[in-house]
Amino acid sequence: FFFFFVVSFVLRRGRQTIAMRLTGALSAVGAALCATQIVTAFSFGNVRAPFTGRTATELRVASEEAVTAEAAERAKAVMEAEEMMANSAGPGIKDNKLMDVGGRPFPLSMIVGQDNIKQALLLSAVNNRMGGVVISGGKGTAKSVMARALHQLLPPIEVIKNSAFNIDPEGEFGLDDFIKTDLENGGVPMSERETEIIDAPFVQVPLNVMEDRLIGSADLEESVKSGKTVFSPGLLAKAHRGVLYVDDINLLDEETANILLNVVTEGEVLVEREGLSLRYPCKPLLIATFNPDEGELRDHLLDRISVALSADAQPLELIQRVDAVE
Repeated sequence: FFFFFVVSFVLRRGRQTIAMRLTGALSAVGAALCATQIVTAFSFGNVRAPFTGRTATELRVASEEAVTAEAAERAKAVMEAEEMMANSAGPGIKDNKLMDVGGRPFPLSMIVGQDNIKQALLLSAVNNRMGGVVISGGKGTAKSVMARALHQLLPPIEVIKNSAFNIDPEGEFGLDDFIKTDLENGGVPMSERETEIIDAPFVQVPLNVMEDRLIGSADLEESVKSGKTVFSPGLLAKAHRGVLYVDDINLLDEETANILLNVVTEGEVLVEREGLSLRYPCKPLLIATFNPDEGELRDHLLDRISVALSADAQPLELIQRVDAVE
């Protein structure tokens, strides 16, 4: 009523332009008031959204239900993982599945040339107590290919079931401190323990590996949960009775290289850290490779590895290169 009164008063005065402006302004104010009422009603859940067809209350409830369902699924997955780990892990040992790097390599018999290196690898596979093999050579000389191909020739090994250290059922290659303690306390004799057959492990040592990852350490999270010190095995525990492959050994830091050399010499690993003191056997076949163009191998490392050969000593002839390509 007020709107029509003002417009008629202005028209009587003969001011059409002002009347038009007042009409536009009052229309804009009216539209803003209507929009405010709609937004207010929707925010209180009284009006449905034009695209979803749901009120704000319905959308809020649906969002809360989705978040609750996602949290329940995550909690269920965590509980299943913990239950699986509890069923598979041995007492006081965390069973961390270390990824094998073996893959599906090229067959050793299909490699052209490098007869001396192949013979040395085969001999070391028969008797891994030789002390390891180190192969030098430039890029493209099949150093890592031969190491991985030899792994595929190794037979499966029999171990104590759920053993994190690949312990032989007869104890021929040594026992870890966990089994020794169990036997001393009247545990199940070795001859009566359940065994399993697994593939010979192939473990590659990264250049930036830390000491706790290499030899193992206490798992703080599992130790807090269980109330006792839980040991998490490292790469050397997995490599026992298998292949321990070190690529670019000349680029390893001195501390890591010394640990590997002690393992080759003594055949066991001593862990003394974070309230732990234990020993476990580690007698792998050590295969190391390096490119002399990136730096020579330190003398004390070269002296501790029994066999050292060069892939560049006998360059391939033209016909051999053709055979390799074919």
